[in-house]
Amino acid sequence: MPITSELAILHADACGYAAAMAQSEETAIGRLQSGQRLIHQAAGAHGGRVIDTAGDSALMTFESVRAAFQAAREVQEGVKEQAKTKSSTVAFPYRFGLTRGRVTVDRNSVYG
Repeated sequence: MPITSELAILHADACGYAAAMAQSEETAIGRLQSGQRLIHQAAGAHGGRVIDTAGDSALMTFESVRAAFQAAREVQEGVKEQAKTKSSTVAFPYRFGLTRGRVTVDRNSVYG
C-alpha cells in the first residue's frame, strides 16, 4: 500500500563516469561499485534508504534534510579517503541534489 509523507530526497551523480567508461569499462565499473558501497553505507548510517542506483546515479530518501546532508558529506569524505590509497577503484566524486517535499512511496519507488 502506498504511503505519502514528507521526506528529504538526495540524488547523487558520479562525476566523470562516461569519460572513464570510454577509457576502460572494467576500471570505471569498479570505481562506480566502490562509490555505490559508500552510498549504501552512508545512507544506512544516517537512517536513509537507497531507492535506486541506475547507471552512475543514486536516489535516496531520508527523514530529514540534515541526515541527507550528512550522508552526502560522508560519501565525499569516503571518496577523499580512498583517493589517498591511489587504488584504481577509487570511487568517483559525486554531485548531489537535495530537496524536501511530499512524496508517495510505493514499495521500491518514490513519486512526487
